[in-house]
Amino acid sequence: PEVRDDQGGIVVLPAGDGTRTVLAAAANYESGAQPTAPAANRWRVAAEQLQPADPLPGGPASSGPLAAGDVDGDGDLDVFVGARLTAQKWPQPGGSRWFRNDGGRWVDDAAWSAPFDAE
Repeated sequence: PEVRDDQGGIVVLPAGDGTRTVLAAAANYESGAQPTAPAANRWRVAAEQLQPADPLPGGPASSGPLAAGDVDGDGDLDVFVGARLTAQKWPQPGGSRWFRNDGGRWVDDAAWSAPFDAE
């Protein structure tokens, strides 16, 4: 993916096929919360090459910190995308989000994210 905004936290996650996934938080404060703006950019690392992959879908928050852990206990790593603030609405806080790794597919989990909702 094209990187249009500042990057925040970064995590590298192992994938089941021997590759790695790199996630970098995308801070969208200057560009605003566009429907296509990602929460985090994603790349696949295979054969020592960085290959673009589908980003984690964005929202109104400007992303900052990232953390990974097996929150649901299924053996794969899930990702927390921490919000800095709501894009172009400083100092309004933004809502942080959890993305559950469901068999290699990233699912924006509203139930897990609810305690971190800024509204």
